Amino acid sequence: MRNAVSGHRNNENQLRRISRNYYGEEIDSLTTNELESLERQLHCSLKQIRTIRTQSLLDKLYEQQKMEHQLYESNKTLRLRLDEESQAEALQWDAHANGMVYGHPHQMSRDAFYHPIGCETTLQIGYQTEQMSAVTSTSMNHQMQGWLA
Repeated sequence: MRNAVSGHRNNENQLRRISRNYYGEEIDSLTTNELESLERQLHCSLKQIRTIRTQSLLDKLYEQQKMEHQLYESNKTLRLRLDEESQAEALQWDAHANGMVYGHPHQMSRDAFYHPIGCETTLQIGYQTEQMSAVTSTSMNHQMQGWLA
């Protein structure tokens, strides 16, 4: 029983020493063969880490490419629908322009919609500036006098 306990303690101490060696601690007491073995183990561990990282990146790349393909197909479908709707709308506009409203032919001339009025052709919204300034100055004087009184 004592031999088993001492054997376990030796194994534990050896594992702790190896762990410290992996972290770069207490390596000055190692022999050349032990250093080479440690270097091979570290190299293998680093290779596994790089392999796992590369596989993870490849998996992410695959997922991104899959998503890109789905978005491309969705965009293509939407573009086709937009083209179809644009063509249908263009046909409706053509039908209206030719006098066809809802499939009924109407012989409408341009004169039916256009009625010239006998006034200036320039559009003026609101008051003219000279008229407005004259009106506001006289009305403001009267309002101010009434307000001050």
